[in-house]
Amino acid sequence: MPTDTQFPLPLAPLQLSRLVNECDDRGHLPLDLALSSGQTALAETLLEHRADPDARDDRGRRPLHLAVGRGDAAACLFLLERRGCRADAALDSTLETPLHLAAARPGLDAEVAEKLVRKGANVNAQDKDSRYDLPCFPVN
Repeated sequence: MPTDTQFPLPLAPLQLSRLVNECDDRGHLPLDLALSSGQTALAETLLEHRADPDARDDRGRRPLHLAVGRGDAAACLFLLERRGCRADAALDSTLETPLHLAAARPGLDAEVAEKLVRKGANVNAQDKDSRYDLPCFPVN
């Protein structure tokens, strides 16, 4: 006869929603791991099970900040289009918004910057050093 350790009971919804927002032993969020590896179906499943698109990793970074920082336009657009994460959220440590980070990545698709602005990114937001000198992005 199998023991509970061989066939664990299904997780309660509350337990699952907590787990999908917990960092792994390296400080990574499950949602960001899925997006950074191009697994959008897995990212969708995590969101369906209450993964928070604005959860913070162990360094205070949100999935959108991480996606912009690595120049991952597909992940940025996924988060902004499908799940409405906060486009104006600032990092606690530097007060940088995703738009600040996008401005610092010249190779990032202009569609990402446009989408950030359309979703509420404040073009006048200042970081902790009072910088807000964002380059001009063409917004139609």
